[in-house]
Amino acid sequence: MRLNVGLMVLLVISSVGNLIVSNHGANQRYAFSKSMAEYRALQSEHQKLLNRVAELQSPNRLITESERLQLVNAADIAYVTTGGAVALNR
Repeated sequence: MRLNVGLMVLLVISSVGNLIVSNHGANQRYAFSKSMAEYRALQSEHQKLLNRVAELQSPNRLITESERLQLVNAADIAYVTTGGAVALNR
């Protein structure tokens, strides 16, 4: 009789342990699946943003915007240069 009760308790504890481990594994798979779906969505959004940046920086767009704003081409570009710099340490 004692042996049967002991085995029954062991069986119940083993079943509960198995249930806990299975539940933990299922939760981990669900969290991973959700994270991967979010990662794919962010990847897609990132690619769309990269495409938009490329579109905004394209030469054709810059030419179109320059014409729309009625900008004129510079005849000559003069760069300002500085002389040598001296630092004193006292």
